[in-house]
Amino acid sequence: MKVAHFLNFAPNMAGIYGTAKDLVVAERRQGIDAQAIDYGNGLNPPQRHSRVWCKDGEIETISPEWALDADLIVRHSALPQKIFDAHMPIVMPLHGAPEYTFMLEHNGVTRVYKELLVSMKNPDYKALVTFWKENLFYWEILFPNKKIFYVPASVDLDKFNPLGKLYAFEKPGKINIVIAGVWRKEYTTPYSVMFAAANFVKKYCPEARVHVFGLPMDNKKYPKNDGPVNHTMLALQRANLVSRCYRIVPNLDEIYRSADMAVTQHTVASRTVRETLASGCPLVAAAGNKYTPYTADPRDTDGFADAIYRCYKDILEDRKAVRDKARATAEREFNLNRVGKAMKRVFEWTLENK
Repeated sequence: MKVAHFLNFAPNMAGIYGTAKDLVVAERRQGIDAQAIDYGNGLNPPQRHSRVWCKDGEIETISPEWALDADLIVRHSALPQKIFDAHMPIVMPLHGAPEYTFMLEHNGVTRVYKELLVSMKNPDYKALVTFWKENLFYWEILFPNKKIFYVPASVDLDKFNPLGKLYAFEKPGKINIVIAGVWRKEYTTPYSVMFAAANFVKKYCPEARVHVFGLPMDNKKYPKNDGPVNHTMLALQRANLVSRCYRIVPNLDEIYRSADMAVTQHTVASRTVRETLASGCPLVAAAGNKYTPYTADPRDTDGFADAIYRCYKDILEDRKAVRDKARATAEREFNLNRVGKAMKRVFEWTLENK
């Protein structure tokens, strides 16, 4: 079976790419000839140019022409018109949450929601994939005429592991707490989670420090260093509650395995959740997250600080046991064997129903 994944090659830059790469590797382990193809990042076809022979670990991008002989297409990004002209069967992973997809368009960022609705009228789209069971109900309501599969979310267990190079935190504390990928445009809880973590420092452990990674930039309409993100982080730093803030970083695996714990606003198995646990880093997450025993509503800054404290106490009691449990959760829930088998079932159904 030959499967062409169209993706944007972006190591350490985008969660969609990381998931697409994991799928290619997982499918190959099931005996599938899965290949990665980058058709380019331009918004309009004349701007597009294919990037060939870009290498990242086990994958290397190849020419779009290969896809014309494939059995089916997996669409993570743009497709050449030749694919549509050939009426090849298409499987489309839904990488975003339904509400986030909705709010992107509602806030005038990009018309992802409308594009999905239009695309689903094309009979070449045979199946949709979600990586979160929690989202199945939403998508089934929105796209009642499409087959929607649940495929477990994945993580690179070799890269994100408890052993390996460590990260030297600037201005470290007695306990180093990491927040990564802190917010999306529609959410208020990521804003709250920073203050909830700061509340733990103030309430329970003044020697702890919070380190923020993946911080968004202020809107360009603001003068330099004069936007709400900058002012908020400076206030937390002046209060000696947050240590350092960073934007895009390439070495999250080193950061996670070096942290004492991570906190997140996510309720599902987001990439942050998967990568922290795989690194053996205990996680405090939003209420409803099934992958950690430490949960609370980040908007309740006292309650979330208490959840961080429960994690902190367990670390003090038996650090190794807590970290081993985190890693075991990732190995059980997010391994590539589960993912590859699930994708193979999607492909078999698609080919039987094309």
